[in-house]
Amino acid sequence: MEWLTLLDGRPVGRAVRQALGPGAAELHPGSELLPAILERIDEVGSRVVLVGGSDDLRRAWSIVLAADYPGVRDGGTRRVDWSWLDQPGSGAELARWVADRDADVVVICLGKPRQEVWMRDHGRASNAGLLLAFGSAADYVAGTARRPPRWARRHGLEWAVRLAREPRRLWRRYLLEGPRSWLLLARRGIDVDVRS
Repeated sequence: MEWLTLLDGRPVGRAVRQALGPGAAELHPGSELLPAILERIDEVGSRVVLVGGSDDLRRAWSIVLAADYPGVRDGGTRRVDWSWLDQPGSGAELARWVADRDADVVVICLGKPRQEVWMRDHGRASNAGLLLAFGSAADYVAGTARRPPRWARRHGLEWAVRLAREPRRLWRRYLLEGPRSWLLLARRGIDVDVRS
């Protein structure tokens, strides 16, 4: 299994560029890549399943795939409650469900870090060729959430707009986990200026 980690956040992107040198890393948010990936899947006719996400997302997903990406073979969606996923054996059960659908591509909306942990522990068992932990990118494709405005993205403030829109869901990620990550980088001597 090969991993590709996308730099999806200005502070992390800046820290990596400083550690590796100019031009060594570019920001590639999943919200910009998922439509391009779906266009490519549309051309080759791969089967896609979506796991997790909101009820609204799962309802809209198949409709949007059929309308905007008719070459994509829809393998279905699966509701995943976090309380269920945290139980022993449930991750393997989810992988079997994906494998039973003969999925080529899995779009995973389980939230961080659950989606990455599930991919690490059960991705191989899913038999899928490509696992995409893009989260909110699926909502943007399906039209169940609006991407923050261009000015916010340009100035590295997409996180602030998302926090203002969904404070109950995102406060921990942006106000506790984010600063903790920045502190870890800073302790390693990496500049984590959020303005660039």
